[in-house]
Amino acid sequence: MKKIFKNIATAAALTLFCASASATIIFEDDFNRADSNTVGNGWSTIEDDNNDVAIVNGALRLRDFIWFSVDAEAAHANSTESFKDIYIDFSWDELGPSDSNDTLSLSWSNNGTNWNNLWTTGLGGSQGFESVSVGAITGADDLSTFTFRFSTDVTDFLSGNFEGALIDNVVLRGTALAVPAVSVPEPLSIALLGLGLAGIGLSRRKKSA
Repeated sequence: MKKIFKNIATAAALTLFCASASATIIFEDDFNRADSNTVGNGWSTIEDDNNDVAIVNGALRLRDFIWFSVDAEAAHANSTESFKDIYIDFSWDELGPSDSNDTLSLSWSNNGTNWNNLWTTGLGGSQGFESVSVGAITGADDLSTFTFRFSTDVTDFLSGNFEGALIDNVVLRGTALAVPAVSVPEPLSIALLGLGLAGIGLSRRKKSA
């Protein structure tokens, strides 16, 4: 009997440990689909022309110039409920004639209005795709709505329609919040309970006799 309950308690402890310690992918997109002006997979976009934010050669393209505005943007709404330690991993590269005054940014919001900047880089110096990991994001744990967006800001309107950035291998991940502990009766308590019930049974038999 003790061995059985010991095994049950050990299994329960291992289950709780795994649930709280394992990192989970909440959302991911490698953009490995046919070239299209529609990004798909739940992304919303802001752009000047309908091909400024697009899937090109297996990556997300953000380009062009818009007066007094973010030039190109792709946002994705998610939920981080039951997760903590939220990270966003991705890789990026610049488009041809971009320069250091042009920027690529990553930001997030819990209401789609007030944006919190997480990361910004100047363009113009990239030598191929570079990997970035941003987190743990302050204030992003256990939210019903968590929206992140990539956006470009291009300063040169003359060549702006060729300037911008490429995004690839986007992963939103987090660690599952700890599951409330399950109360497992101790073997000794169960043994005492069993003895008590047995005693009651014997008492009733004697009275019947």
